[in-house]
Amino acid sequence: MGIFGFGKKKQNTKDTVEPERSFTYSVCDRFALKDSTDVVVVGRLNGTLHVGDAVYVANPGDENTPVTVTTVAGLEQGDANGRFTRLQEASNMRVSVCLSNCANVNIKPGTVLHARAATVGDVHAAYINAIGDTYIQAKQAVLTEEDLEKMSITDLAETWRLLNYVMSQKQEIPPKLHEENYAKIGKMAEAMISKLYELDHIYVVFHKMTNEPNLYSRTIKRENGYECTPPDIMVVTEAYQSVYAKSYENTELELRKIENGADKKGIYNFLQTSFFVNGAQGVDFLFPQAGIASEKFMPAPDYSGMREVDIPVTNPDVERWILLLAQLGEPQTEDQKLIYRLYYGFLSRELVKAKFVVPMRFAKGTPVRGEGDEEGTVTLKKDTTFELPLQEGKNGRKAVHFYTDWLKLRQMYEDGWDGMIQTIGQVIDVYDVVINVTKFPRAGCYISKEMFDDMKKRV
Repeated sequence: MGIFGFGKKKQNTKDTVEPERSFTYSVCDRFALKDSTDVVVVGRLNGTLHVGDAVYVANPGDENTPVTVTTVAGLEQGDANGRFTRLQEASNMRVSVCLSNCANVNIKPGTVLHARAATVGDVHAAYINAIGDTYIQAKQAVLTEEDLEKMSITDLAETWRLLNYVMSQKQEIPPKLHEENYAKIGKMAEAMISKLYELDHIYVVFHKMTNEPNLYSRTIKRENGYECTPPDIMVVTEAYQSVYAKSYENTELELRKIENGADKKGIYNFLQTSFFVNGAQGVDFLFPQAGIASEKFMPAPDYSGMREVDIPVTNPDVERWILLLAQLGEPQTEDQKLIYRLYYGFLSRELVKAKFVVPMRFAKGTPVRGEGDEEGTVTLKKDTTFELPLQEGKNGRKAVHFYTDWLKLRQMYEDGWDGMIQTIGQVIDVYDVVINVTKFPRAGCYISKEMFDDMKKRV
């Protein structure tokens, strides 16, 4: 390559002061120079660049990567015959750039060179161009282990999104291409999960009215009716945190940081709760197009061989629909009313069979947790009394508090409170039921006897 033979660097001797120019350069590849600290990059230039110009070297898709400032030592343009022409300036073209003293700088496909005057939008556009030119156009999303090692989660999510976009533009996709793309995406997904668990932290989109991660689900019309896609939570990387946070201003959504901790277990534990307590069924990395199912992250809990009384109370199949209904709020449009009926139907089918934990506090004769027969059943003494949390309900009835899991119960009931396992059907003739009474009313729901009778008819 001709640019590997650069000699002395020409100095810029202009005496006049020119207006500050803006340019961006999308890096698609880099090459080391023998016995030199300079490096050569190949990519696409938007704007005008001169030998001797100062450039900022940024990695918009990386986590907390510092920006480096260097100078352009040379420019060279190649032709179809492999001949190269040295240039003093270049404008709006594919061009090779030699960068001074950048041997130890993290430069890779997706790196952006830019002027001080370039806007955040300009730099981001150049970054997307670099990802598209390198991993979609040149490599057709066939990524090597070396590629995967260099790419960040953001790089992978953008590559996945662009691949989906390219495929969506085709009128017909042969089955073999579908299989090939599925394999490409599977490889990206594995790399993203591996990198996720090594991060110091992530950001997750939360719903302010539920105090839980927001669930993303789409309703799709089919020939025989409607269906909902499995609801996912959304993970946002540090690279895009500020953009997403700004987009959620004055909305019911916000970003919250999830720390991984010194033991690197924080993100895993958070996802475990999201999947097996709150009912999320996957993770969207930045975009719905880059969604990965929960089973790819971790296996479901295995309670085989355990006594029923020892199995932790969780109701992910109930909780997901409670949260989705809470996020929807009071339906206004016909579409919202349709979605509400779908969610309500799914919730009905789960509520009538679900087992909940009910707070209880013994007054005297308290049995010790875990005592009982082989099944864990505890027989209370005749004079044992206990307290249940009741509140005024609707239509003159009392309502008792039910919880889908121990985590939510402990938000409100701590010292002195135990719990017993109940179904709604066991108490509804005497009490209405309020599920998940916390400081966030929209995160729960009220079940009257009339509602429960209606739900049973839907099963």
